[in-house]
Amino acid sequence: MLNSELRARWLSWCRFLEPVTSSIPMMVVEGNHEIEEQIHNRTFASYSSRFAFPSEESGSLSPFYYSFDVGGIHFVMLAAYVDYKKSGEQYQWLQKDLEKVDRSVTPWLIAGWHAPWYTTYKAHYREAECMRVEMEELLYSYGVDVVFTGHVITTV
Repeated sequence: MLNSELRARWLSWCRFLEPVTSSIPMMVVEGNHEIEEQIHNRTFASYSSRFAFPSEESGSLSPFYYSFDVGGIHFVMLAAYVDYKKSGEQYQWLQKDLEKVDRSVTPWLIAGWHAPWYTTYKAHYREAECMRVEMEELLYSYGVDVVFTGHVITTV
């Protein structure tokens, strides 16, 4: 069981999002804020127990990376805080997933993950550089159209 402070924080966050998530579809991806290593050595326990992931349907062995189609879009959700090396399961899964995309059926390919590869924001500068080095070439080779990441909010 998670400690009561962490549980209360998650419940508060879920209640805060409920008006939006009850009426607008939403898919999630893990990030540094969901890491809970200090609690019973169970990383991402609260995160994993609160959301549904189409991992199995997309051939993934993990809830941290998966894909799904909506209309003419193939979405790929990647994990920045678990193994992403070329020799690892996530990279191998991604390669197989991208190979299966039929661009005549799903002409748009959108990828998302938490930590941005390119940012000048000092607090997260080069945080995901190792992930970029491992995966960027693969994403370019399959012509990913759009990438969404977290961490940095720009205001004018």
